[in-house]
Amino acid sequence: MKGVQYLTDNKGSKTALLIDLKKHDKSINELIEDLLDVIECETLKDEPAIPFNKVINNLYKKGKIGKKAYEKLLAGNV
Repeated sequence: MKGVQYLTDNKGSKTALLIDLKKHDKSINELIEDLLDVIECETLKDEPAIPFNKVINNLYKKGKIGKKAYEKLLAGNV
C-alpha cells in the first residue's frame, strides 16, 4: 500500500508502522483514535472498577454535573 511502511527488527519481525499522513490523513485519523482508545482500555482492564453511583456522586460534588442531571442519573432516567 502506498504511504504505508513496516519497520522490522533484525529477525524480520514487524515492530512498527509508518503511515504517511499527507496521503492518508482523512481516512486514518479516526482509525488511529479508535486504536488508541483500545490500547488505553487494554492497559486499564485490570484496574478496579468504580461503582456508577460513586462516580455520579463525585461528579456532582465537584460541580461537574447539575442537580437535575445528578437526580436523573441516579434514577436511571437518562
